[in-house]
Amino acid sequence: MQPRPLAGSVDASGGLRYDPKTGQLFLTQSKIERLALQGVPEQYSSPVALALSQALDSYYASHAIYTLNVFDSKELAARLTLKSVVIRQQRLVVTLGIGT
Repeated sequence: MQPRPLAGSVDASGGLRYDPKTGQLFLTQSKIERLALQGVPEQYSSPVALALSQALDSYYASHAIYTLNVFDSKELAARLTLKSVVIRQQRLVVTLGIGT
């Protein structure tokens, strides 16, 4: 009964949330599209995928997947003009503007 590391692969999808105050992008609404874990019976794939999706949502609610760098001129310019980034109908929608 020695614990063994799991190996496998996962395909996931999700949305994005942008926080203009911090310049951070967050993953939202994650969904496991395909999960293959060696040694895990097929009957457990759906419950494991659901639990993993919930864990990803919980983790990425407070952990950014990317932060625009204020020390990089291009990223600083993007941060100053970027108002929102969302995914709608499988398309990335970016809103830019100057001011509040």
